Amino acid sequence: MNARLFPLRLSRPAARTRRRAFTLLEIMVVMVIIGAVLSIAIPRFGNVFEANIKSAMRRFAGMVKFCFHEAVIKQSVLRLNVDPMTGEYWVAVLVSSGTVGQFVEADESLAARARLPHGIQFVDVVTPHDILKKEREEAFISFFSPPATPNARWCI
Repeated sequence: MNARLFPLRLSRPAARTRRRAFTLLEIMVVMVIIGAVLSIAIPRFGNVFEANIKSAMRRFAGMVKFCFHEAVIKQSVLRLNVDPMTGEYWVAVLVSSGTVGQFVEADESLAARARLPHGIQFVDVVTPHDILKKEREEAFISFFSPPATPNARWCI
């Protein structure tokens, strides 16, 4: 046999493995796609936060209406309590035993203790009995039957 036709290799170097990587063009295309998706998605998150605020305010307004109607229907005294520090609000009902009355937290699902969403807080609560309110203390407004609820202002 001819040595030129069939060269003999005694040692063969290890086969080179080709490393696969992304090219700059591929990375740029992916970045453009991610940017396009984010430019569509980010404005929608603002709408979600706005909807969250509206939902919280509707729930609070519903709680005020609930107190007003419940006081008239059940001929009782209700109190809507607000804790400005924690953002919690709840309804308490006046329970009388003899000549002594005490406000007890309502156990109805519509009057359950609720909290404002994260990032939303009560700035100020102004009610007719503010002269008794100390700084950073719970505030409340009472609902009577027949309706004699004084004006109040809730700043959120």
